[in-house]
Amino acid sequence: GITTVLTMTTLSTIARKSLPKVSYVTAMDLFVSVCFIFVFSALVEYGTLHYFVSNRKPSKDKDKKKKNP
Repeated sequence: GITTVLTMTTLSTIARKSLPKVSYVTAMDLFVSVCFIFVFSALVEYGTLHYFVSNRKPSKDKDKKKKNP
């Protein structure tokens, strides 16, 4: 997660240094922005699922099955 973000930031910075400065958005800027969105979405998804799975209460059906062999 965070390693991917740092790597993308470093690669974007290095690539931008070799290109001329322009006042408009380039395809590389769009590509990196979309990649950041996907990475952060995956991190949010992981955190949300982890929260809901770890705080889930056991269902009553499973408790009944364990008590009645």
